[in-house]
Amino acid sequence: MRRTGTQLARLLLVEGSSDERIVRHICKAYPGLPSFDIRACGGWSGLRVEIRQQLVVEGRMALGIMADANSDRFEKWGDIAQEVSKAPVLGSPIPSEPEHGGTVLDGAPKVGVWLMPDNQSSGELEDFVATLIPDDDPIWPLAREYIQAIPAEHKKFSDSHTVKAQVYAWTAALRSPGGLLSAATQHSQLSTMSVPARTLVDWIQRLFE
Repeated sequence: MRRTGTQLARLLLVEGSSDERIVRHICKAYPGLPSFDIRACGGWSGLRVEIRQQLVVEGRMALGIMADANSDRFEKWGDIAQEVSKAPVLGSPIPSEPEHGGTVLDGAPKVGVWLMPDNQSSGELEDFVATLIPDDDPIWPLAREYIQAIPAEHKKFSDSHTVKAQVYAWTAALRSPGGLLSAATQHSQLSTMSVPARTLVDWIQRLFE
């Protein structure tokens, strides 16, 4: 994997810089992966525009799309499928829902879709990150308890963002707290060998090989 100023034949689009940081952190543990570029799109609306543009780039061999499922994975899948259907050549039909382990469609270019956290659940990047925190991490249960103990009248976040709040609380207690997940990746606090991480790597391998 590498990042350059030129457009590589294999490109992964992600919503934001935190997604990019996590993907890079995991992929460093798997040096045999094919070379590909990553582009953070500044959110879902920017990513959707990039899908349209990158599908028709001359020489594009494979395009990966990584987005949060949020509260309704079927709605997000439908939006992505609508854009992917505009690909110049699709060698396989677009399934009615995201596939377990990540979707990969043959075509020109080959197209892959990964919906955070696991292609099957509602949620977002932080839900995926929570699965990478080691079971023996001493801070994680304390961070979860802290967020759970906040009285309902003082909560400023929805129930669907509880795990996100817990992950933020966890990162705040790391040795060098800073931007979201920066300390976690810099100090290798996240497991790159867990089943969720290896499933993501397998999707990347299948897409960009």
